[in-house]
Amino acid sequence: MIQPDAVPSGVRYPKIAALELTEKLLEEAARAHPDIVLLPEILNVGFSDDGLPPERRWQINIDAAVDGEDDIFIQRFQQYARQNKCAVAVGALRRAGISVYDSMFLFDQYGELRLLYDKVHLAAFDFEARFVAGKSFSTATLHTRCGLVQVGCMICYDREFPESARCLMLGGAEIVLTANCCVLDQKRIGQFQARAFENAIAMAMANYAQPLGGRSLTVDAEGEVVAIAGGTEQALIGAIDLDKLRHYRSSCGWGDAFRRPNLYAAIGRPSGLVEFDRRDFLGRPFEK
Repeated sequence: MIQPDAVPSGVRYPKIAALELTEKLLEEAARAHPDIVLLPEILNVGFSDDGLPPERRWQINIDAAVDGEDDIFIQRFQQYARQNKCAVAVGALRRAGISVYDSMFLFDQYGELRLLYDKVHLAAFDFEARFVAGKSFSTATLHTRCGLVQVGCMICYDREFPESARCLMLGGAEIVLTANCCVLDQKRIGQFQARAFENAIAMAMANYAQPLGGRSLTVDAEGEVVAIAGGTEQALIGAIDLDKLRHYRSSCGWGDAFRRPNLYAAIGRPSGLVEFDRRDFLGRPFEK
């Protein structure tokens, strides 16, 4: 997990600044010969949530957005994957035509794009109401030094909905990679542990150091914290024992072991509870 300082607002070339902030941490990580390197959410944008007018914030986002895996910013991480023979997952704001997505690019050890995930649960109460939400939770198979492993991706607010991790578990994910960009208090860390425990999946999350306080972490399938960072920039190693994980998944009472999905129809439709009706950041009724 790469935990850099966030690029401050107003930097003229935030993509270049982000690469400079992460470079020494990537070099440090490479010396540990990792199987997977995980970076935070919207790494290319910078931290533009400090009282700037909405239109200025939007312009910062648009100017720094990547156009896809051919963008020079994304290619840096693709090259890193090839050079170090490890998978790399990096969060980036992505532009496709007039649409803007909060995305995660997952490259395998050969630098091939294995998964492009778009954030499903946008923080619509905030500036993300202008982005386009993703439509699904997908998994991909990665080659590691310990063999094949099935992984899935989440981004920040996704982890606050139990359905996100559950869908990934049902899709076969053994490890979930989470790119983050918010303060991680004890409630959110406990929530993250619960997502792992209730689904019998290992989970890793990369956050920013300053100004968000770090606390990137790895949690095993039993919900135990394997590694957690402090508040400063660092490259954090979180080791997952795949044999132990798979033994636990084949014997525990969680995950998909004793579920009764035929009784869960209510989860797939809006509740109609008026106390949870919300308008988004732009004043529009939120469509569930």
